[in-house]
Amino acid sequence: MNNTRIKKINDTIKKELSKIIFYEIRDPRLDLIYISQVKVNKTLQICKVYFTYLIVNDSDNYHINLLNNAKNFLRYRLSKNLNIYTIPKLHFYIDNTIQNTIKLEMLFKKLNVNKWKI
Repeated sequence: MNNTRIKKINDTIKKELSKIIFYEIRDPRLDLIYISQVKVNKTLQICKVYFTYLIVNDSDNYHINLLNNAKNFLRYRLSKNLNIYTIPKLHFYIDNTIQNTIKLEMLFKKLNVNKWKI
């Protein structure tokens, strides 16, 4: 399948999932979830959804379970909003980019502080 078509489908699914989670799901626990990336395979059967969340204290499995519980509703709403023949199965993964960036930034600050103390 054409790569530009896959990219367009990825972008469209990302936008639609974000809208559905923000506007249609009435669960306040999902309010602080941000869809960072979507990857659909070439056969359009599987969609990997990468997300991040703003509450640092909660466990990763908690958010994955919340999204897995809403998976059927999300897929149903995608079928109503998208014009593709098959709606891919959704698989959720945590995107740790923000958390890793914060950890690296803290390490750099420690190095910088220690550098000036010598």
